[in-house]
Amino acid sequence: VISMSLGAPGYSNDPLSTAVDNAVTAGVVAVIAAGNSGPTGNSYCRHASLEIGFFSICSPGASLKAITVGASSKQDVLAGFSSRGYALFSNESISAIKPDVTAPGVGINSTVPNVICLLCSLTGYSSLSGTSMATPHIAGVVALLKQAHPSWTPSEIKSAITNPSKDLGYSAIEQGTGRVNAFKSYSTKTFIIPNNKFMGVDTLPDNQIFQRSALFTIKNINTQSQTYTLTVNITPPMTFSLIPATVTINPNQNATINLTVQLNNALATDANYDGKIIVSNQNITVPFSVFKTHYLTVVIGPFHRFTYFLNLTGSLKAIIDTMIPPAINITIQVPLPIGIYHTLSVFPFTVPSWFISPPFFSTKSTLIFHTTNFTATSPPLYISKEQANR
Repeated sequence: VISMSLGAPGYSNDPLSTAVDNAVTAGVVAVIAAGNSGPTGNSYCRHASLEIGFFSICSPGASLKAITVGASSKQDVLAGFSSRGYALFSNESISAIKPDVTAPGVGINSTVPNVICLLCSLTGYSSLSGTSMATPHIAGVVALLKQAHPSWTPSEIKSAITNPSKDLGYSAIEQGTGRVNAFKSYSTKTFIIPNNKFMGVDTLPDNQIFQRSALFTIKNINTQSQTYTLTVNITPPMTFSLIPATVTINPNQNATINLTVQLNNALATDANYDGKIIVSNQNITVPFSVFKTHYLTVVIGPFHRFTYFLNLTGSLKAIIDTMIPPAINITIQVPLPIGIYHTLSVFPFTVPSWFISPPFFSTKSTLIFHTTNFTATSPPLYISKEQANR
């Protein structure tokens, strides 16, 4: 078991997250802190959109195969500092629902060095908060599960941790499936894999219907046959079909279910749409989601560091943070709702080092933001290209 209570800005395909994925593929269960950047992100972990998503998951918590842990209080309230999803790839596209689960991480008594320092105490103990305090709870449950069930695979342990957790009433990108229940994880007789599913980004025109399907595997690890009755809770106007809705599975056998979701864009606004597959007689929940947005296509040039998108009242609505200034042009898709925006772009190795754009209107057009053809006296150029189907 790997337990990592650390994090930094990054992505699901960065070297650290990839290393964690490789460890899981090799048979190790990796338990990673989601981060302490809260719903809006901060200088530690912050990504593109502050309007309809959070995107403050740190790396390697963005690892696709890790169990990523958010923090809740002892009263089952989501901690304000706990990082939220989605996790992203390096091109700022959505990679996964994160965190996977939450655990107590507020006011946790812990051993600390008994010297004088910021997090130390001469008593050797201190009450600390953070997803770093929640993560060891999950790592401990994983260790117990591996001891009790040594044949379980990392993906089965991940499902055993998440499937029966307690719903705290938050969205999947805030709480995962909910707060871990160690006893239910230990005593589960069923796995549903994957433990959650991001169904995709809906950027279709208003006259089209977004549709996406996904397969889930139900495994019966009981010594007797089990009949599963499945229901789905969704956020309107999203609709669904689930085939089959009832299935009987023999001991140590699997069955596949097919979930199809639709979102009518004539009725849907830019938002995150959640849903849950529920196995009522097993107390098992598997979340899924669709993210509907309009995208701003951003072409950023060498030496770019930050671009901030502000509405006309000065509220921050989106951020591009390239972390390591690129040496070549790169293209990023930024989720940005319809509206009028200014941008503030920072190029730390140029003179001047920052540029403010005139207002531009982000509609259903594709707005291409070029920062590659400017000089000290010429600000970035904004060109709007209407899509044929918009």
